Amino acid sequence: MTEFQEALEVITKDPKVEAAVLISSKPDNFIAGADINMLAACKTKEQAAELSRKGQELMTALYKSERPVVAAIHGSCLGGGLELAMSCHYRIATRHPKTVLALPEVMLGLLPGSTGSQRLPKLVPYLSLSFCPCPPVPCSLSL
Repeated sequence: MTEFQEALEVITKDPKVEAAVLISSKPDNFIAGADINMLAACKTKEQAAELSRKGQELMTALYKSERPVVAAIHGSCLGGGLELAMSCHYRIATRHPKTVLALPEVMLGLLPGSTGSQRLPKLVPYLSLSFCPCPPVPCSLSL
């Protein structure tokens, strides 16, 4: 999260930055979500709430950025990765079998913790009428 926080600070505060495109340096993975070890390190509900709050603050800062930010998605875009993409002003995804968008944490009984449960129904309104936690499927359209 620290790396993203530093990049976001540059995007929002450096006057030379007019826009940004978020891409992954990994060949077949945009962002595969939260580090499970980071979640497991939370020993109390207060620690888990603080972790979620920090994620929400980062996603909200990205969403409210005055400079446009594009998520260029290729490969897995899961959990916190999808929440990050939904917080960007624009999203574009490849039509590739490895490109999947999902919130798999719901399969573990967890709610998306960084604004995903609010942004997803706004971006894909018909899902809010019949949302069901399903396994990731190949992406055939970009959000």
